[in-house]
Amino acid sequence: MGLVSSDGFDMYNGTGANTGLAVKWAFTPGAIGPSSPSLVAGRLGGQALSWNTTSVQSSRVVRNLTSSRSATGTNISVLIPSVILCDSSPSLIFLQSGTPQFGIGFTTTGQVIVKRVTSLGNFPVGTTLGTSAASVMLNNSWQSLEILATVSSTVGAVDIYVDGVSVISLTGVNNQNAGSANCDQFGIWSNGSGTSVMSWDDYVELDSAVRLGPTRVETLRATADIAVSWTPNTGAGNYSKVNETLVDGDTTYVGAALATTSDLYSYGALSTTPANIYGVQAVDFAEKLDVNPHTLYQQIKVGATLSLGTAVGLALGYNRFDRMLTVDPNTGIAWTASAVNSVYHGPNLAT
Repeated sequence: MGLVSSDGFDMYNGTGANTGLAVKWAFTPGAIGPSSPSLVAGRLGGQALSWNTTSVQSSRVVRNLTSSRSATGTNISVLIPSVILCDSSPSLIFLQSGTPQFGIGFTTTGQVIVKRVTSLGNFPVGTTLGTSAASVMLNNSWQSLEILATVSSTVGAVDIYVDGVSVISLTGVNNQNAGSANCDQFGIWSNGSGTSVMSWDDYVELDSAVRLGPTRVETLRATADIAVSWTPNTGAGNYSKVNETLVDGDTTYVGAALATTSDLYSYGALSTTPANIYGVQAVDFAEKLDVNPHTLYQQIKVGATLSLGTAVGLALGYNRFDRMLTVDPNTGIAWTASAVNSVYHGPNLAT
């Protein structure tokens, strides 16, 4: 139980479907402002999610969780340009089939606030369950949030950490608004006013209420061919057709028609040596070109071990596929920086 998915927002080529943000996040426009968010400068370079405007009201993006569950955990980084303009309405909301359960917001004095959300409307509203001390949220500084929760109408719990420090610990609360005490969706609301529209990065999904500590997502791209048999659409160097900063669809790609056709690429090294590495996620954007069924392995090789994983089904049109590995398949234990730096990854056509 633990890490199941992550999103650094780094590879999307915009906010559209297939190769843009909408492949994983569904948009709902608010009463004021743009119908979809923007991708702006991220915490570690790359990209982050924002509405990038001073006139926006309750636009949101919602992501389906990997399962419906009563206990859940989320890590995410936030940049608030001006906490003095935050409106206390929840900006992060957990939902069950579109119905809100509870949410987390920020106040004008830099507090974190937890609410049982009873209505989404133009601004989400509800019953306040707990509020942190003032000044835990800072102006114009990336901060790491950890949210651990159990949903219940009687024994609900919410624990929130900011940069590793506990700021709220609630037990025995009613944080259930939907008919069942589960969450199957996570949403980011554009709440705020003036210059307080926030940026979000380093999303991490946990399938239980366990702590990882402050986390970040670092995106590595292919740097060289190791063993390749797919066909590049033009020129040579398969890796160079799949390592673009933003996914470019059919501009550069590799293709294959025969089962077992395989590519493996090496990747760039981590920018630091982390104290803990909780997972490595393979990310592939892939499609099929005919009506026949086709499946793909997101294979990973570490040392002498080649791990194929579970084949994913392809569609007519690109989709993003994520494969999370929480342990090194070569050793069966936690990842090390040296193991991550030696990973080979690439597509293997299963059928």
